[in-house]
Amino acid sequence: QIVILDKKGIGIAKIPHSVIDATSGDRRLGEPRSVAVRKNGDILVADNQCCYLDVLDFRGHSIEKIWPGDLVGQPKSKVQTRCVAVDTAGNVYLGVSGCGTEILVLTPDLKLKTKMGVESTGESKGVTGVWVDKDGRVFATYALGVCVRAYAPDGKQLLSFGAHDAGHENFSLPS
Repeated sequence: QIVILDKKGIGIAKIPHSVIDATSGDRRLGEPRSVAVRKNGDILVADNQCCYLDVLDFRGHSIEKIWPGDLVGQPKSKVQTRCVAVDTAGNVYLGVSGCGTEILVLTPDLKLKTKMGVESTGESKGVTGVWVDKDGRVFATYALGVCVRAYAPDGKQLLSFGAHDAGHENFSLPS
């Protein structure tokens, strides 16, 4: 479930998140992995139990589903939303697995704007988190390979660091 907190970190509302299976159409309780809130109050949810980005209203009711597979011309069940972030301009950043590029940038009206991130063939590099700073720089963490990568607003990689190994300069489980 999703918990809405006040300024002091006290839970003021709980929203159970249900998902719909792409093939069977069955509804079941989800496992929200990443949540972001848009300026208009819509709640964006990436859930471990579904491939789509769920757009909820302020009451927690699903009002739209964005299938990243549809955005990149692949089957709905092939591309999964793993994490989500929103920048100050309202653009939405989806960390995805299962397609050639791992970060999809959507316009405020949720249309594909561009792609960025590690180009992969076959298995995904495993983006685990995505964040955008006030200057539009995008930071992503990965389950495999280099742990953290930073990108300019145009998608050009600025830097990368960390490995999945023991040691003070490395990370064992980035998120």
